[in-house]
Amino acid sequence: MDLAHLHLLLNHFPIIGTLFGVGFLAYGVIRSDDRIANAGKVVLVLMALMTIPAYFTGEPAEKVIRAFRGSAKMTSTPTNPQPSRHSLRCWFWAGLRLLPC
Repeated sequence: MDLAHLHLLLNHFPIIGTLFGVGFLAYGVIRSDDRIANAGKVVLVLMALMTIPAYFTGEPAEKVIRAFRGSAKMTSTPTNPQPSRHSLRCWFWAGLRLLPC
């Protein structure tokens, strides 16, 4: 298994796990079952922690992919700073909203 395979494994696991975590959390809240809600929170925290190694294996995986013949022509699209600023602003206000009043 090379770094590209490891990155694919680590990159997709948090996506599916987050869906399960949200499902557990929603079910626990609807049924007023603290154990299931807490299990959902634990799954969400674990999936958030799994994104760290997925992030750090991304660059080596890109180098493996770029080493393939014919991928030298691949270029990334230029990014626009406006959407990223808007996204950061939304995350900031969402984080403030989560603080207890």
